[in-house]
Amino acid sequence: MALTRSRHRRNVWLGVLALTSVVVVIFAHDVSTIAHQATSVRASENSSFVTLADSLISSENALDTNVVSLVEGTGASTRMNLLIELRVLNAQLASLDARASLLPGPSVGGGLDRQLAVMTRSRVVAYGDILAYVAGNLTLPWTTPPPPSVGVAQATLLSSADSWGALRHRLESSPGGGTLSSLSSALGSLNLPQALSSLNSRSAFVLTRQFSIAALEVQPSPLQAPRGTLSMPPVPSMSVTAALDNNAVDTQDLVVTFTLTLSTGRSLSATRSAIIGPLNSVGLSPVVLPLAAGETGRLTVTATGNGLTRSRTYALVVAPNVPLSLG
Repeated sequence: MALTRSRHRRNVWLGVLALTSVVVVIFAHDVSTIAHQATSVRASENSSFVTLADSLISSENALDTNVVSLVEGTGASTRMNLLIELRVLNAQLASLDARASLLPGPSVGGGLDRQLAVMTRSRVVAYGDILAYVAGNLTLPWTTPPPPSVGVAQATLLSSADSWGALRHRLESSPGGGTLSSLSSALGSLNLPQALSSLNSRSAFVLTRQFSIAALEVQPSPLQAPRGTLSMPPVPSMSVTAALDNNAVDTQDLVVTFTLTLSTGRSLSATRSAIIGPLNSVGLSPVVLPLAAGETGRLTVTATGNGLTRSRTYALVVAPNVPLSLG
């Protein structure tokens, strides 16, 4: 009986030990699985960040290169092409900023994702200031006023490129990580005032302001008459408007004066103003000038702006009233 009890106790202990071993094995397996899953998640996060970061940096470096090319005079052949390219680059800044906001993830090593996002936003602001400075220096129409200097903006590009140079190796030994691309500092180290002075001296980029009075419209329609003469029916007034062409790569503020001088000594005038974009046209709102049957005189349309004047003069003949025949 004692032997039976002893065997029973031994069997119980063996069962407990076996169960404990199974629990330990299962626990170890679970721990290993959780650790592997955590590593996989971290590797996935790091890998996604590396892909996004390198793509963003590549786009930013391309923008940096393109700005340098434009300022050094190799990226555009005419003043208008230069303006178009600058505007394209300026539009890309919003895209860079939006892509930077996608960088932060829940487990990227050392918060590198957030650091690059903040760094990119500061560089976007710096690039915007530099583009405004370039446009202002070349008297190109721009959406924001130029900063007084670009020293701060260029310093931001240089310091951020240096800081990133140390940070970009941080994920080399991490799961899913790698060495990230470097940030360009070419624009930050460029002597911008000197480069822009050289660009301004080239004939293709010199600002030449030109505008013209493209056409005149008179209502009611004039009667048939020799060129340069407005032969009007006997009406109490006429409506006159003008179309203007801006032939310069610059926004121009123009004032147009319509002056009616009559043979009786009477003189009337009205003005309209217009802001015309580069290589663009605009039609003015009409002015109404009173007339009297049988009058003669002249109509002069004068456009002025930026020290330039353009004018057109027409002889004016208003037909007399024809009495009704009673026969």
